[in-house]
Amino acid sequence: MQCFKAVKWGFFVVLSGWLTGCGGGSGGSDAVASEGNNTSECEYTECSQVETGIGTVSYAVYQPSSLDENAPLLIILPGATATYRSVESTYQAREFADQYGYILLLAQSPQLAWPFNQAGTTAVIEVLDLIQGSYPVNQQVFMAGISNGSILSNLVACDYADRVTGIFSASGQMFHWEDDGAYGFCQPNDSVGIAYVHGTADNDIFYHGGGNYGGTRYSSPAVWDAFDFWRAHNQCSDEFVSVHLPELELGRTADTEIAQNCNIPMQFTTSNRGVHVPDWQPDILHNLMHTFFVASAAAKFG
Repeated sequence: MQCFKAVKWGFFVVLSGWLTGCGGGSGGSDAVASEGNNTSECEYTECSQVETGIGTVSYAVYQPSSLDENAPLLIILPGATATYRSVESTYQAREFADQYGYILLLAQSPQLAWPFNQAGTTAVIEVLDLIQGSYPVNQQVFMAGISNGSILSNLVACDYADRVTGIFSASGQMFHWEDDGAYGFCQPNDSVGIAYVHGTADNDIFYHGGGNYGGTRYSSPAVWDAFDFWRAHNQCSDEFVSVHLPELELGRTADTEIAQNCNIPMQFTTSNRGVHVPDWQPDILHNLMHTFFVASAAAKFG
């Protein structure tokens, strides 16, 4: 039984991601911007574009045909050089939305890499405002990503914690162009559920800190450092409960560390020998995501 302040759950879960030069998803150059408003070629409910402070953001929305009114919204951001189609394929996100009743928003930066600053986070909120005014979504807003998209998910949670219920972030952590070395740029005004997933064999964003961008090594904090920042913000104790996952990725085991006595769910999953772009087993992944999202919403909204 997982215990949080004021509420108790029986659950465990995962996910995460980041970096400015890493793709996130299968493929990665299918030119989403060319779709624009041409819905005749759109695989989703809507494919369109919106002008933001960082330029033209291309996005797609998927609304399951049998969806109830006031559904939760899941925003998924791709890694750099990847597209919203590729990250949707990695997550098998439409299948997730169909099974669990979410509206899905896929958004792609005009530069094929989200900027790690307030202009980037504000652009995501501009798209969110548009979708919340056009689709039957409720106050539950979740974010997920791979690599670059996961970094920005963390930053959106920093800047707009009152708008984000939880993030499920893969192959990344938290980073900012104005990093002061102590996460001073991140000053959330509310609790946010945080689930990280990271592979020990990630050769782009190293598990123990630093990474490789285009053949050039760079320095950065370890992924656990960012998780510990969020753990302190969400007022967790120093205790953890460990859960072993036999096969989150095909042929690879994983271990989830669940922070205890938090005011909202917090967990870190290590994918043993996992690489930068995960090869998840969808049924296991989707159950983990939904369980985490439900627990985060219960903690945030009661």
